[in-house]
Amino acid sequence: MKNNHLFIKQIAKYSFWASEKLSKNLEKLSDEKFNQDTGSKFVNDTKCPTSSLRSMVEHCMIGLEYGSYIIKCLAWDENVTIQNYRLLTKEQLLGRWVRQYIEFKQLISDNIGKTVLFHQEEIYLGNDFFFTFFNHLTYHLGQFMIAMKIVGEDTVDLDYMTFLKEINSKYFVRNLST
Repeated sequence: MKNNHLFIKQIAKYSFWASEKLSKNLEKLSDEKFNQDTGSKFVNDTKCPTSSLRSMVEHCMIGLEYGSYIIKCLAWDENVTIQNYRLLTKEQLLGRWVRQYIEFKQLISDNIGKTVLFHQEEIYLGNDFFFTFFNHLTYHLGQFMIAMKIVGEDTVDLDYMTFLKEINSKYFVRNLST
């Protein structure tokens, strides 16, 4: 079971790496491009329609915050969260996004394998819970690349193999040899 937890922690590292890299790339965009309507709705969510790079960041942040609230067993109000995000500048929003990943990675380390009670429902914080979370966030990374192309910007390499080469070269080489 412990090896499975190591896998989730590795996926969390990748997700943080990719989001940090993406965030640095998004910081370089003008506010106009960051807020530009891409003409595509990437998520079918009426409370947080994602038709701009900014709204896509907000959507990913909501997911991280919701996951954190589940782990911490706190009350959740999505509308308040969305309104608070919309008050932030681009720089504040992107900085908070990176900090959310750092906090979420720590929450994983402290709570993986535990059961929590969230809204009178027991939730097991196992591999499936965290894998679903990170798999969904990885799905959104591809959408970010599409949206960046739509607004006329270059994309950034967020491939898992690039992550292994840049961050975990020993792990990468060891796994290629097996």
